[in-house]
Amino acid sequence: MQQKPPPMSPIPRPNRITRVPQGFRHSIDISSSLVVPAGESRKLKRRLSSVAKDMPKIDQTVQSRMVSSYKPKTLPLPELEYKVTFQFLENWGGKDFITCSEIDFLGKDRTPLPITSIVPLRKTEKPDDYWFLCDSHLIKSEPSKQWTHEWNSETIPVVVHFFVRSYKPPEYVRIWNNRLFPQNNVKRYAIYIDDMFTYCGEMPIDFGHIAMIKNSHIPILPPITLIEEEVEKKEDHDEYGKIPIPEVKDLTLYFLETYGGDSHYLGLNSIEIFDYKGNVLKESMIETIQISNGESLSSPYRVFKNKLRTMDMVDMWTARRTGTDNVSMNITLTEQQRVVMVRIWNYNGGIDAKYFGTKFLKLCTNNKCVWIGKIPCAKGMTSKILDGVFDIWLTDPKEFKNLPNIKNINTSRSDL
Repeated sequence: MQQKPPPMSPIPRPNRITRVPQGFRHSIDISSSLVVPAGESRKLKRRLSSVAKDMPKIDQTVQSRMVSSYKPKTLPLPELEYKVTFQFLENWGGKDFITCSEIDFLGKDRTPLPITSIVPLRKTEKPDDYWFLCDSHLIKSEPSKQWTHEWNSETIPVVVHFFVRSYKPPEYVRIWNNRLFPQNNVKRYAIYIDDMFTYCGEMPIDFGHIAMIKNSHIPILPPITLIEEEVEKKEDHDEYGKIPIPEVKDLTLYFLETYGGDSHYLGLNSIEIFDYKGNVLKESMIETIQISNGESLSSPYRVFKNKLRTMDMVDMWTARRTGTDNVSMNITLTEQQRVVMVRIWNYNGGIDAKYFGTKFLKLCTNNKCVWIGKIPCAKGMTSKILDGVFDIWLTDPKEFKNLPNIKNINTSRSDL
């Protein structure tokens, strides 16, 4: 009978202590994971148990310090430029002009926001005049520093764009009237921010107020259409200002040479004088026509006839040289006119066009020579009447050449 082997003692295993990572939130029971060989002292187990008990406390302390010391990093808001459009809608009944002492746009803390530029809606206005409204002086000590603007209640309102630099759109507007011209002070006004209607309010007659212009506080008022269309451009202005246009009382044409060479005869079909509005001066505006150094064979007033498309000799002016000097035609107007261009229609009398036609011409206004040169010869036929037409400009043609009466050459006209 076999005997049972004696019981075997457990095989000792090496001590493996699990390390707790720093910052790990949950504690681990180290004592449950240890294997202590038989016969070994239990002191090691008690010592490791006490370490495991204290470790969560250390971990929580470190974690609390990390949380309390963390601050998220944020970038500052960028400054933006807002277009604030101010419309002066009405004054207190004064005529001829409207006035205001100060206009400021305020932030949330009601401090004035910087204005980078001012652009009036009317391109002909000077922005410098509007800076009087934003000099941080509510009450002006000198009338010369008071902003004023011409005013007509029947026309469109005065509109100006203020460009304001800020982190957020303006929230308040501060407007101040003066006591110098109470009837001309601002009464009603409207404000737009980046072309969006924001506020419409009314001012005291001789005092000021601060109004909230945030979108969430828009009063219940009828909508106001923002006027952005260009003001009707003045005929005598361009982007640089007023165009220099001569004021003419008399014109003198000197006939230097004809296409007939040594011919003593000369002529013209017609003359058109255009003012700065593109209108032809009427025959009634011609006071006198005087011919010098020549004899008119037909009335010189025929150059201002209504029928321009013609090749009939009797419809045109002809003359004969009587001396050695050049024949001249002096045209005197009833009053001074701002003339931009003189249109010459050369003689177009059939086969005599080359014989009577003017070749070289000199034009003087107010006894000053303004042009000298060659004009084209007419063809002597109505189908090509425009070949003998030539324009003499007295100013820069850029702003006037596209006016209807100038651009479209009419071969007949009516004296209205």
